[in-house]
Amino acid sequence: MSSSQQIKEYFWMLQVLQSGPITKREIDSRWSRSALNENGVSTIVDSRFHRHLRAIEKIFGVTVECNKKSNVYEYYIKESESEIGQQHQWYLSGLAIGNTLKECENLRGRILFENIPGGTQFLPTMVDGMQNNLVLSMCYGSFVREAREFFFHPYAIKVFKQRWYAVGYSSAHPEDEVRVYAFDRILSLKLTKEHFSMPADFDAEEYFSKCYGVTVGNIGPVERIHIRVAKTGVPYLRTLPLHKSQEEIETTDEYSVFEYFLAPNKEFKLELLSRSEEVEVLTPQFLRDEFAKIAAAQNDRYNV
Repeated sequence: MSSSQQIKEYFWMLQVLQSGPITKREIDSRWSRSALNENGVSTIVDSRFHRHLRAIEKIFGVTVECNKKSNVYEYYIKESESEIGQQHQWYLSGLAIGNTLKECENLRGRILFENIPGGTQFLPTMVDGMQNNLVLSMCYGSFVREAREFFFHPYAIKVFKQRWYAVGYSSAHPEDEVRVYAFDRILSLKLTKEHFSMPADFDAEEYFSKCYGVTVGNIGPVERIHIRVAKTGVPYLRTLPLHKSQEEIETTDEYSVFEYFLAPNKEFKLELLSRSEEVEVLTPQFLRDEFAKIAAAQNDRYNV
């Protein structure tokens, strides 16, 4: 059995156990109907079943509990560990999509996805460079400059709005310690034999903590930002905060006021503009004035 097939089976069983408690007989019944069951067997051999359980605990960092109820053993994931960490969850969500599509091939035309820009073919090379601290030779063509080749030290990877980004040191910008590059603008990427030293003080989460999105350089200081959101838009921000600093500091029947501590970069402004029918910037004044100018310009554009 290939390693990829094993991982898919491990994840399939993890999902089943998360919905537990469930008996071995019930697990066998589900497996007999699963599209991952390539051999069409009706049961999972006990030795293989228990190897899978041990692998799940090791790979996903959970504990599989087993209780005896009416002379029948029931299996489930320990309650305190039923929620997988963010990084594991991101990885598992990709497996979930693949497994679900394989289980429901007859529904492919009824399950729709957003288009994801290219560049993900460079992900294995980027990860290899990160794991082994190897310098990469990158040819990159941005939207505003011609393509050029330079050396890149891969520190981290970030996903934002369906796009992948690489974060690290670039020989093309030696004056800047860290740069961000979109995967879909990479033209070629090759490993070199040269090693680099990962900065001891670099923290990817901290690097992006003061902004929204991926634009970090030349964005100004962190500001205390207040926005008023109409009641129709409040549930969306509650369930999917724009930034980890988001707090709902005032709530009424008609609106809520949300507070942020971040540098208002272009991506944050565009996000608020995309919600302009429901969002009003209250403070700081310079940001409110900027949005007022944009609103006036839009008004003039549509009233010519």
